[in-house]
Amino acid sequence: DPGYTESVSIIIPVFNSAAFLERAVRSALVQKGVKEIILVDDGSQDDSISLCYQLQALSSKIKVYTHPEKDNKGLAATRNRGLE
Repeated sequence: DPGYTESVSIIIPVFNSAAFLERAVRSALVQKGVKEIILVDDGSQDDSISLCYQLQALSSKIKVYTHPEKDNKGLAATRNRGLE
């Protein structure tokens, strides 16, 4: 499509979700119109943050963020961090 642009940002709040994260990110990557995939870790206690950085190496569309204190703030605060 000559007029086609990538315009959708996907925010994925991440909390102890290492078992499901890669599948979610790969699914988002193949969607048409995705400009960026924002992963925001919410103080995970498992390997989620490490996996986020591994996934970031797959595509320049993937961006990884955490809360400044790297602690658990809850879903709403984590989604809002992604909006920032």
